[in-house]
Amino acid sequence: MEWKTISAKISEEDYGAMKIICDREKKKVNEFVASLIKKETEKVKGTSQNVFPTIGENNFTYDPESDSFIWAIHTGTSNPLIVSSKLGPHFVESVYLAMKQGIDKRNKFLKQIKKKQSYIPEAIRRFKE
Repeated sequence: MEWKTISAKISEEDYGAMKIICDREKKKVNEFVASLIKKETEKVKGTSQNVFPTIGENNFTYDPESDSFIWAIHTGTSNPLIVSSKLGPHFVESVYLAMKQGIDKRNKFLKQIKKKQSYIPEAIRRFKE
């Protein structure tokens, strides 16, 4: 097997949190990072039939003959995953409006957060208890 070396820049705070996790789990930093990468990439590589990829590009295709839509997700690793076919136009429009409302609500919320503020992940909050 060929190995690749990677590097990443992270904040002091993230590095400190990672060191705490590594010390607690008695892991080297490189082992910790490699395990995280492996966990995430296994979802896409399709090593298990039960794994649904967590990344992909949604695509809605209109079929004028049946006046319906096909919803597929292109993961880049194989044929697209067909989520559903023969979706009615009213359903697709309803989903579109619901997602737009959700995104608008999120954007409004994000505008309220100060530029240098960020949420503290639960894994880090546990160390402060």
